Amino acid sequence: MPSEKLVIRRGRRFFKHDCPDLHKILTKPTTLLLYPGPSAVNINTLERLSPGEHYDIIVLDGTWRQARDIFNNNPFLCQARQVQLEHDHISEYVIRTQPNSKSLCTIEAIALSLAVLENNDEIAEALIRPLRALCKIQLDHGAVVHLNKDHEDEILLRAQRQEQNQKRRQINGEIKEKNDKHM
Repeated sequence: MPSEKLVIRRGRRFFKHDCPDLHKILTKPTTLLLYPGPSAVNINTLERLSPGEHYDIIVLDGTWRQARDIFNNNPFLCQARQVQLEHDHISEYVIRTQPNSKSLCTIEAIALSLAVLENNDEIAEALIRPLRALCKIQLDHGAVVHLNKDHEDEILLRAQRQEQNQKRRQINGEIKEKNDKHM
C-alpha cells in the first residue's frame, strides 16, 4: 500500500484544530469506522463501489479497553458509518488472550476487512503472514499460547472449518495455476 494511502494518528483525543483532515474525511459517505457495536453494520453487506471509488477506513488501534476509550472520547467518530466484521476466523495472535472467540487483533481485523472490500482473500493472507511469523518467533523464545476466554469446543470446531477453507483455497489456487499454465 502506498504510504500516502495510510495516515496514522497517535493519541486518545483528536480535536478538529489538531486533525482537520480526519474531521473532513468523516463527512464523506464512503468513510467507514471499523468498530463493533449495536449500530455497526456487517462489512460483508456493504455495496460494491464503482471502479475508481474506494472506502476510507478508520481503525482504532490499542487494547480493547484503549479502543473503547478512544471511541467514547471522540464522539465525532460517529459521523462515519460504523462497520464490524462478522467472520469465522480464529485469531492467530496467540501470544495474547482475546476476550472471546470472535475477537481479532487490529491487523487481522484490517486484513479481513480489506479482503472483503476488495473481494480478494489473498490480501488477508499477505497481511496476516507477518503476524504468524511474529507469534512463531515469540513462541520459539518462550512465550506460551493463550486461548481466548470462550468455550474450547467452539474454538476447535471453528479451527477445523478454517483449516478446511484454507485447504480449499490452496486446491483452487493450484487448479487455477495449472489452468494458467495450459493457456
